[in-house]
Amino acid sequence: SSGINAEYGVANDTAKQRQWNSARCMERSVEAYRENFVPDKKGEMLAERRRNLAHLLQQENIEYAAELRNTRLNPTIVGDMSERVACLREQKEIQRKKVAEEKMKQHLRLNAPELRNLNSEMLKQEVERGWLTQREHNQKLEEEKKKAKLEEIMEEERAKIRYELERKQAEEERRADAANQANQLREQMEKLR
Repeated sequence: SSGINAEYGVANDTAKQRQWNSARCMERSVEAYRENFVPDKKGEMLAERRRNLAHLLQQENIEYAAELRNTRLNPTIVGDMSERVACLREQKEIQRKKVAEEKMKQHLRLNAPELRNLNSEMLKQEVERGWLTQREHNQKLEEEKKKAKLEEIMEEERAKIRYELERKQAEEERRADAANQANQLREQMEKLR
């Protein structure tokens, strides 16, 4: 009978029980239970978020469909949208032409030496015109400064002449007054004699 028990694992029963009752075996069992039977909180939260997002998308789709129906029914909105589309197309075309033109110029600059020389000559002429304009401007400023300085000197000279004339006039008036007083004194003295 012990051979039969050993065959079915009864003899090793106590060793197996000790192994099953160990802390490590218990932890693995609890982990397996949690994985298989306890609902996952993260999974539930994710599923809830997905349901909420699906609901929001459905609401947006309903609103979008209503807006499209209103747009189809409202000719002013359709006209405004058509004008905007035409304006955007026109702007895009203008931008495309500018880019194409700039690329063509760049291509010609790189690949056409006569155009490079022409561009160089035009740039040189433009710079020379700028220098001439600047030189003329500077000369004009210099002439204006000289003119202002000359005016200032002339005004100083005029002021000196006025002062000198006023001084001479005052001197003459003083002399005339002195001569007049001297004449009056002589007349008075002659009257007294």
